Formats: sequence, structure tokens, C-alpha cells
Amino acid sequence: MALKRTAPEVLSIELGPVRMWRDDASELVKLLSQCCDKPPKLTADDYELDDVDEDFDALLKQGLKEIAQFTLVGDDGRVRLQLGATNTVEITTPTLRDKGALGEASKIIRRCRRFEFGAAVVTLLGASIISVLRFRFPGLGTPLLRWETETVIYTSTRAQSPTFWQRKRDDVWINAVSLAMGGVIGYFVNEMTG
Repeated sequence: MALKRTAPEVLSIELGPVRMWRDDASELVKLLSQCCDKPPKLTADDYELDDVDEDFDALLKQGLKEIAQFTLVGDDGRVRLQLGATNTVEITTPTLRDKGALGEASKIIRRCRRFEFGAAVVTLLGASIISVLRFRFPGLGTPLLRWETETVIYTSTRAQSPTFWQRKRDDVWINAVSLAMGGVIGYFVNEMTG
């Protein structure tokens, strides 16, 4: 007797938080559109899109620099991409072509993965404090510490976006001057009291 599947196979990838630019979103839409028989339905926040490049450019000209929610739904929900509150790609009853497109899509998503250093430091600091408290008070339970970062989709391309140095130049100079001033003041205070 041959086995028959009662529920359709669903291929799903949890993306995690991402920072994506227009060119990444366009490339992802082109890949996942290959899995659909007809053009997928695209939405960004409260807007319905026809073409990612043209419509993101129009949104950028309207002053909208970031998008919180982006979805692609194709073939009546068989192919689904959600970026925002939940970041997933799902393909129901995937073909070999769909699996290949999903593999290529995961490469795009991997380069867009987002890691927040500040949130990681706070979590590690919290974990170390809890471990000290657990040593001092053995009956204390251990809460699960996690950090969450937001997904951000920019309407501009990577080339149009300012570089790290352009965005953080003032912060670096302020911190360098503060460090020097703090060192000088600390030295003189130490000399006067010591």
C-alpha cells in the first residue's frame, strides 16, 4: 500500500531580524516570483506595490525612508514572504525549482541579517549579574534572557545609503574628545588629591 500525504508539505525558513535595502528586496522578490505562476501580490505598510524598484523610489520621494511591514503573497498563498513582525518565507508543496529559489533567497537573507551589539552587551551583562545572584542565592530561578532587534527595510538602495563613517563621524569625534578631556581631568584630580 502506497503512503499518501494528508497535509501538504510546507517549506519554511525563519529569517530573524534583518536590515534590508531596496536592491535586496527587489532581488528577493524576483527570486520568489519565479516560484509563482502569476505575479505575486506585494504590500509595503499600507501600500500595494506593482514593482519594488519603482514603488520604493516613489515612497522615498514621498519622504518614507523605512518600511515596517513587507509581504509577498503568490499563487493564492502558496508562496509567502513576511518581513516585519514575523520574518518568514513559506512555500507550500514546493517543487525542486522552489527549493532552489529558497536556497538562493537564504543567501540574500544571510547578508541582511541584523545583529545589535548593544543589545548583546546588555544581555550578557544581565546574564552575568544573574549568575552572581544565583551563586549567592542558590534557590533563585534562572530567567531566559533574549534580545530582540527590529526588522528594517529601507526604500533606498545600498549605494544611496550613507556609509558607517558618514553616519557616525560626529559620534566618534565627540567620544574621542570626551575621552581626552576625561583623561586630562582625571590626571589633574589625581595629582591634586594624591
